[in-house]
Amino acid sequence: MPTMLILDDVRGELMYDPEEKIVHHHYGKTLDSEHLKALMLRGNGLLKQYGAEKWLSDNRDLVEHSAEDNDWLTKIWTPGAISAGWKYWALIVPEQIRGRMNMFEFVNLFYEKGIRVMVFVDYDPAWQWLKDVDKKADQDRK
Repeated sequence: MPTMLILDDVRGELMYDPEEKIVHHHYGKTLDSEHLKALMLRGNGLLKQYGAEKWLSDNRDLVEHSAEDNDWLTKIWTPGAISAGWKYWALIVPEQIRGRMNMFEFVNLFYEKGIRVMVFVDYDPAWQWLKDVDKKADQDRK
């Protein structure tokens, strides 16, 4: 079954791959708070609706989140994503240093909350890691 395009806007895209059970987004350069929240909450809905545990964040075009957006992401979005079943996060970091620094706090926060996090600079390795991560976890348990 092909990837489902859920939201498509110059500010960002949200997709769901039903075969791999991966939610993935791409932030556009003009992402604002309103669209960030809509995209991320819709993603939480996909996690819950499809029993997905994996999220790929393509943040290469992100400059940085505002302090208000950081606060919303950590206090509102994150608990919702975890309760919806989120366990694995592949993060493609922003190209700009400011954006990368902004991602550092999220990597630490999510890791502390039990999310397995891997950081990437390119899409294909991030996607492959998510495809394989639950298979590797199953092997580790045996």
